[in-house]
Amino acid sequence: MPRHNGKVERYQRIMAEEVLYAREFTSADARSAAIAVWNIHYNYPPS
Repeated sequence: MPRHNGKVERYQRIMAEEVLYAREFTSADARSAAIAVWNIHYNYPPS
């Protein structure tokens, strides 16, 4: 199972770097919306 844990850790690190701490959010709703958009980008990259 170490491979699965590594995937989760990489996902969390990249999300923190690219979304959560990339800019200041004016509200929790704005932060949630940014996470939702980023999740689509991360999970479904252009082919």
